[in-house]
Amino acid sequence: MSSRSVAALGRPRAAALYRFLRRRLDPGCLPKFPSPFPNAHSYDAADAYSRSRAAPTLAAPAPGTRIGVPDRLEFFGDGEAEAAFARDVAGLARLGCALVGFDLAPFAEVARLLYDGPWVAERYAATKPLIETHPEALHPVTRAIIEGARKFDAVSAFEAFYGLAALKRTTEAAWRAFDVMVVPTLPRFHTIAEVLADPPRLNSRLGTYTSFVNLLDLAAIAVPAGMRDDGLPSSLALIAPAGADGHAGGVRGRHPGAVRRADGGDGPEARPCSCT
Repeated sequence: MSSRSVAALGRPRAAALYRFLRRRLDPGCLPKFPSPFPNAHSYDAADAYSRSRAAPTLAAPAPGTRIGVPDRLEFFGDGEAEAAFARDVAGLARLGCALVGFDLAPFAEVARLLYDGPWVAERYAATKPLIETHPEALHPVTRAIIEGARKFDAVSAFEAFYGLAALKRTTEAAWRAFDVMVVPTLPRFHTIAEVLADPPRLNSRLGTYTSFVNLLDLAAIAVPAGMRDDGLPSSLALIAPAGADGHAGGVRGRHPGAVRRADGGDGPEARPCSCT
C-alpha cells in the first residue's frame, strides 16, 4: 500500500485493511520464505477472524504418507511445466510417500467461485473508504475487479454460500484418501507483456491450483522444487486441512528441492534464462 493510499484512508482504516489483507481470500502469495512457521503462526486479537491454534510442529513425513495427486491437470500448453511437475512429484515418491490419484474437479469449481462469485464483495467492503473516495489510488485493473462486486446482492451471496457448503462436503470425501495434496504452484509462466495484454484472465490463471485453498479453509505452502530445462524454476504447492500446517511443512522440508543454498536462498541455484 502506498503512502498516498494510507493518507487517503487514514491510519486506523489502513490498519484495518492490512489486517484484512493478512486473511485475504486470494492465496496467490503462498508462504515462500525459508522458515514460515515461526513467522506466520500467530494469534491476532484485533482480527475477529484470527483463531488460536497450537503452534504447528514440523515433522518428517512418515513412510507411506499419502500424497494426493490430481488425475488431470492443465498446464495451458507449457510442456516444460508439465514435465517439471512430474519430476517434482517423483521426488515425493522417493521419500517413501504413497501417491494417490484423485479428481480435482470439485476443488476447481470452488476456485471459480472466488472470482466469479460474490466473494469479491469482501474486498469491496475492505477497500470501500478508498475506492469510493479516491478510486484513482487503485490500479485500474484492481479497481475494475473490486467494483464488480456491485452487481451482487444479498441473495446472490447466500446462494453462493450454500453452493460452497455443498462443494466443501464433496471435497471432504476426497481427503479421506490422502493426507496432503500436491499441485503445481502455478500452471505456467507468463511474460509481463502477456499479463499486461490480458490482466484479469492471466492473473486468475496463475491461481488455478491454489484459489480454492482459503474458501475451503485449507493450509498451503509452496516448495521450490528444482529448475526446468529452460532455466525457469519449478515449484509445488502442498495443501493440507486447516491446522495441519506442520504436516505439509514437514513434507516440504524433506523434498529434495527444498534445500538451503549457500547464499541463504531456497532450492537449487538458478541458471541464467532468457525471458521476454
